[in-house]
Amino acid sequence: RFTACYPFWRFLHDIVMEVTKKTTFGQGLFSPEECDSGNLSDKQAKLDFLNKAISVTCFALGESIDVSAPWF
Repeated sequence: RFTACYPFWRFLHDIVMEVTKKTTFGQGLFSPEECDSGNLSDKQAKLDFLNKAISVTCFALGESIDVSAPWF
C-alpha cells in the first residue's frame, strides 16, 4: 500500500547520495555498489542502506533518533 507520506526508495537514495557528494557527510560509508540505487533491488539491501544512513546521522548528532525503515 502506497500513501503520499511514504517517499519513493529512489528519492531517499538520491537525497542521501547528494548530501554525501555535496557535503562529504558520510563519505566512505557506502560501498560503490550501494552508491547506485539500481544495485539495491532486494528489500534487505535497501533496509541496510537506510539503516546505515540513519546510524551515521545519529552518530553525528550524538543522540538517538526514533525512526525505523521496515516499510519497503
